[in-house]
Amino acid sequence: MRAFSIVVVAFLACSKTTPETRPISPDPSTTASATTPAPTPPAPTPGPCVANKDCEWDDLCFAKACVPKTGKIMACEESAKPPGRCGCVLGKCTLRRDDPTSGAKKTGCTIADQCAFDPKTGGCDKGEGPRSLDEGGFCTCTAGTCTPGFVDRVACASSADCSWLDEPLRPVSSKKVPRPAGKPCAGYSRSAECRDGSCQIAVWKC
Repeated sequence: MRAFSIVVVAFLACSKTTPETRPISPDPSTTASATTPAPTPPAPTPGPCVANKDCEWDDLCFAKACVPKTGKIMACEESAKPPGRCGCVLGKCTLRRDDPTSGAKKTGCTIADQCAFDPKTGGCDKGEGPRSLDEGGFCTCTAGTCTPGFVDRVACASSADCSWLDEPLRPVSSKKVPRPAGKPCAGYSRSAECRDGSCQIAVWKC
């Protein structure tokens, strides 16, 4: 009987010193309704290039397009200056023209969404263009003509270093375009924010 009493006492002692664990739900009155940016689109599918060395001119004498490297060798009796720079941008061999107007095309467009950028030729044509981008080629629409443009990676230390332009929506340094006043959902619903050291477009859920 004495042994049984000791066991009961020990059991009761353990019951008093071991707290019952339950998940604690947040108090709605103390939980802030924070605005968060919508999920960013998935990264582009890897293409035919990883670095600039993976690309070359289609014709080493009279270049017109930037294509994946084949290692071909060509002797030129005559040659012309390439129309720009040939390199790898977002997994695609891309021609960045020195003179953007040389890649322009009159299509009858009314908005930039109706202009498509061709990385290979660095020019524009009638088609569907991106509504936003963080880096790479795009086209604008002016007086029915699609004209190529290019977004360079915008380095940043904080979101104060980032601003943005429209049609298409794209980041730009706040040194070039002052960042609009306000906060997400209290001044604007889309912006450029600093992520991983570069300005990237964010669309906010308000």
